[in-house]
Amino acid sequence: MDVMKNLVKRMKRQTSIGLIVLGLTSLLMTSCSDEDVKREANKASIYATDAPIDNAEVKAVFVTVSELKVDGKKVEGFQKTTLEVSALTEGKTQLLNDAEVDASSVNELTVVLDYEMDANGNSPGSYVLKLDGSKDAIASNETELTFTKNLDISSSGSNDIVIDFDLRKMIKEEAQGNFELVSSSELESSIRIVSSAKTGTVEGRIDSSSKVEGKAVAYLYSKGTFDLTELKGQGESNIEFKNAVNSAEVSSDGTFKIAFAEEGEYEIHIFEYTDSNNDGKMEIKGKLELKLMGGADLGGFTVGANNKTDLDIGIKSIFPL
Repeated sequence: MDVMKNLVKRMKRQTSIGLIVLGLTSLLMTSCSDEDVKREANKASIYATDAPIDNAEVKAVFVTVSELKVDGKKVEGFQKTTLEVSALTEGKTQLLNDAEVDASSVNELTVVLDYEMDANGNSPGSYVLKLDGSKDAIASNETELTFTKNLDISSSGSNDIVIDFDLRKMIKEEAQGNFELVSSSELESSIRIVSSAKTGTVEGRIDSSSKVEGKAVAYLYSKGTFDLTELKGQGESNIEFKNAVNSAEVSSDGTFKIAFAEEGEYEIHIFEYTDSNNDGKMEIKGKLELKLMGGADLGGFTVGANNKTDLDIGIKSIFPL
């Protein structure tokens, strides 16, 4: 009888131990599974792109990014990078880093710039390369640019965050062909942060029968925000077309492309430039009066996520300015 009791006790004890082990194993497997899911969900790729600078004396612009922060936390593994931002137009991008971020959203992104030394240890770190091959260092008292923007991060699929430098707004020309960055407050407003998944592309084509003699630039505005004060220099640095969301130079074949426009209602305005006094600087010659040839309405069209909006454009006339 005692033997039977001992046997029963031993079986109960073994069963309890087995249940504990099973429970711990299940807990560990769940934890590992959750960790794997979190690790996958936290991935986001950070890219850089650019809207072109409209100065004929500039061959290229280089900006050195020494550090990235997401929601105040330094992005681990980021290596100092010198970007030829002037080459990243019409939707071209350069990958800066694959970051580990919060699984649901990003609220703040900080870009730390190095004006003194580039990624190869050469000076200066950020500069304008002129047509004659000389470098003109650009600098600011502001080294950390922080952007507050709520960006949703998906737990599946890609999460591409794009830093859009607008060189036209970032850099001003001082006397004697020297270039400087704009003021600190204007510097932050010259860079956009967007989620690629929530942006679309605007592509335009000017009818071949429409003659544009000089350089032409297309400016994208949120619907209803353009007026002629945009032609005048605004703010401390006298920035023209200050409130344009983005811009693109019209190619010799009459086409242009504006990438990474966030979902919304927009309008397009195109201006012709010419070097009227042969000083190497382009001045506004006139505003093109546009007519719709087909596609979206030029005075108010919608850009949708992951969609391309086509603009077929004719020119009625050019208003001299």
